[in-house]
Amino acid sequence: MSKVKPDWAGFSIDNMKALAEKPHMTMGGWEGRTIYMIRGGNHPEHWIVEQAEVDVPALLSASIRMQGQMIEYEVQNIKKLIPTGREHYRKYEHSVRVTINYLFSGQLGEAKPQSRTEPGNEGTEIRDLLCQNRAQAGFWKDLKDKYSCSEIMFEAKNEAELTRGDLRQIYCYLKPALGLWGFIVCRAQQPDKIHAYNRTLFKNFTQTRGVLILTDDDLRKMAGIRLRGRDPSDYIHDKMSDFIRGI
Repeated sequence: MSKVKPDWAGFSIDNMKALAEKPHMTMGGWEGRTIYMIRGGNHPEHWIVEQAEVDVPALLSASIRMQGQMIEYEVQNIKKLIPTGREHYRKYEHSVRVTINYLFSGQLGEAKPQSRTEPGNEGTEIRDLLCQNRAQAGFWKDLKDKYSCSEIMFEAKNEAELTRGDLRQIYCYLKPALGLWGFIVCRAQQPDKIHAYNRTLFKNFTQTRGVLILTDDDLRKMAGIRLRGRDPSDYIHDKMSDFIRGI
């Protein structure tokens, strides 16, 4: 319990002390206003180190799989859960952040929101998701070596269609100290004119920096890949290869 509920207001410390004197039945204590208690009930033989060494790994394994199933459900139903539009951008950003953390755990550090204000935007706050690139091999390591991506930047756009300004903005924000390849996550497949403009920017920067556009559908597919025990980075690698070959 992180907070004491009203029905605990009259809880007796003497009772807790009495329980603590029966280690074969109870483990308990308190810290500040937090009270914790674990009871072995009628089967204290289950509360032994040897049993914990069996149960805890199984519990952790099940919780990881449950997390994947919850995330897969959310990305499959995100159109119903989070409407498109500026007023819901925080919810969408949070959903993208949680999904990215799940998909690339062990390769990228935790995705954290970073706020910035761009000149000419009248003080509008812009938020990106930055992940430390911890990969020692594979796709993310290749990005680190080729595009100086010590950090990986994702920008969540709760929009059905991106604008040229959205693309220019992220290209200009890419820097050698951060990384020269970024990702935009938006709600739907983009029209050909947006992909054409993205290729134009990539060529204008002499192919030294680039942006890959991802959608809700891409997140859904990658969540399914991850849930099956495979690496979703391969999916992004294929999309990036298709983009570069199209130049």
